[in-house]
Amino acid sequence: MELFLSSFRKEDEYKGIKDAVLKNRSSLVSGVPAGLRAVMLEALFRDTGRVQVALFTEEKDALSLFEEFSVSDIRTAYLPPRELLFSDVEARGHETDTSRLSVISALQKGEVDILFTTAEAFCQYTVSPEHFNKNTLTLTPGEEIGEEELISRLSDMGYRRGDVVDGKGKFSKRGDLVDVFPSHLDFPVRIEFFGDEIDTITAFDIMTQRRSDPVDVIDITPCREIVLTREKTAELIDIISVSRD
Repeated sequence: MELFLSSFRKEDEYKGIKDAVLKNRSSLVSGVPAGLRAVMLEALFRDTGRVQVALFTEEKDALSLFEEFSVSDIRTAYLPPRELLFSDVEARGHETDTSRLSVISALQKGEVDILFTTAEAFCQYTVSPEHFNKNTLTLTPGEEIGEEELISRLSDMGYRRGDVVDGKGKFSKRGDLVDVFPSHLDFPVRIEFFGDEIDTITAFDIMTQRRSDPVDVIDITPCREIVLTREKTAELIDIISVSRD
């Protein structure tokens, strides 16, 4: 790859694109041959340090190039398009929702160097950075937050309550324990209360439900891109009522 990068960097067209990026000018590059796309993206990121977005018409093309970077040290992510369904939304899975939110969370934290996506996914409405941060809950042992307040916040953030946590975006309550599987993480956490104080936070195995490692701090991000808190819902109801009158 270094040989290709060295040769590619000598091209005048590439130098012009790189200079435009470094000068904070918006640059849209199209028509790049398939065999050079990975080289261009890597060169631009390494030479500018700026996040690159690879936009495709077809999902299979975006995934194909995304997979080419699987062995690279460059941090990549794939943003899938949101599913648009006109039937009972509870009848479908939420894998796409959690995948999109995982990517959004990583982008917020500066953990993505190259983003791969489609024009459809890129143009879909999503939560603003300010709204995402406002509705992200950070918890640490020793913090005071009532169990009912936590449950209310999780519900507002789109988490679904069940008897046990068996997947992302779900939470449960048993006694002084609240289990939750944050949408952007690969493991669920168990929050144990002592009164209104968080006593411990530990990761646990989703299959055995047994605790594993302690967690010092946990960020729980929204579980849906449109967060309707109870206050916001009340505002919308008032607006609808007024418009009907």
